[in-house]
Order: sequence, then C-alpha cells, then structure tokens
Amino acid sequence: MPREMEAIMDARQQEFERQVRVAWSYLKDVEKKTEEMREARDAQDRATKGGTVSETLAAGAPWGRLAGEYQQGLDLAWKFAAKASEIQAEGSVEIDDMYITPRAVFSAVCALRGALHFEHGRWDQAIGCFKDAIKYADNPAWHCQLGIAYINRRDPAAAVQAFERVIELDPTGEYGIEATKNLERLKAGTLGKKVFTGSWKVVAVLGGLTLISLFILVEPRGADRGTAIFSLLLWGGMLAAYWWLKYK
Repeated sequence: MPREMEAIMDARQQEFERQVRVAWSYLKDVEKKTEEMREARDAQDRATKGGTVSETLAAGAPWGRLAGEYQQGLDLAWKFAAKASEIQAEGSVEIDDMYITPRAVFSAVCALRGALHFEHGRWDQAIGCFKDAIKYADNPAWHCQLGIAYINRRDPAAAVQAFERVIELDPTGEYGIEATKNLERLKAGTLGKKVFTGSWKVVAVLGGLTLISLFILVEPRGADRGTAIFSLLLWGGMLAAYWWLKYK
C-alpha cells in the first residue's frame, strides 16, 4: 500500500477515534449532571411542600439550568458520534475496557433523553426514547427502563413484555434479577399503584380557598358574582392541576 494511502487511512482512523472519544466524554459529563439534577429536584420538592412562592421559584432555577445543560450535552454527544459514523459506521474505540461504537453513543443519548422525560413524568416521550435506544443497542438496561415507564403509564401488559426481554438478555445479572422482581410485583398487583406525592399543606390551602370562593358564590351578600366565579375557577383549577401532577 502506498505511503500516501496509509497516511490518509491513519488520519481517518485518528479522526474517527477523536470524534468517538469526544462524544463519549460528553456522555460522561451528562451522567455526572444526573445526580446534581436529582439533588436540585429534591430541593425544589422540599420548597414546594414547605416554602414560600419565592423560595419555590428560586429552588426551581438550578433544575432548569441543569436540564438545559443536560440536553445540550446530549446534543453534542450525538453530533460528534454522527461525525464518527460518517467516517467509519461500524468502527469502535476502546474506552475504559469497553469497545464504544457510534451506535452505542446514539443508543445512550436516546436512553438519557428518555430518562429526562421520565423525571418530568412525560411517559409517552420517555417510552419513545427508550424504544429508540433499543433500536441502536438491544441493551437490558433500556428494556428495564422501558418497562418501568410502561408501569407509570398504566400499561402492565407492555411492561411485562419489556421485563421478559430483560430476563432473556440478562437472566442472572442485575437487570434480569430486578426485572424478575418487578414481574412478581406486577402479578401481585403491588407495582404501579398510584400514590399522592405532593404536599397536603398545599392541598389544604388551595382547597380552603376553593371552598371560600364557593361559599361566596352561593351566598354573595353583595359581593361581585363575576369575581366569585373567577376565584372559584382559579383556585379550583389550581387544586385540580396540583393533584393531577402529584398523583403518580
């Protein structure tokens, strides 16, 4: 092989490896943000349950910033993996004792996007992302997350299929064991039951304001009826929305 050709191939291989390593590095950065986001979410929930409105808004700011950085990191990981795929679609790079391919990066990006939707309770979007992840890599972890998303969407039949696939792929591993336990809980009816996760204090305040508005509407005593109806719809709507968001 002419030296010029060897030099070109070496340069392409080097560029391929660089793109994969950059993409993988972005994924690692995103994974590190996952714990920060959980802490921010916990702080937001604590402020919602026991803090003032200003404290709740302040606690939500870090979550919003981290979510934006999380999504940006995934977009960049995809971008560099796509560049690597253009050079060598089936190539791989050994990183941390693993052989990383562009498809592996695509799969992880889809799964992490699904995890973000999951955190927001957007079950359909999460399910779509986990399915996309599986198209790129038939990973038991993605099937396990898919099954849990189906449970939250109240689709036990689909969850069973997902967990059964986990057991096929990883019968004695961590995911296979967890999937087996989830199947048993599904059979017993103890998995996927809805519970209220919000603050009863918030419910009491909104409920009280709704009742006051109702009393004013029933016995106006000179009060403006339009204002009473508006207050009833406002506080009642907020109560219904809060309950819907927190009853999972």
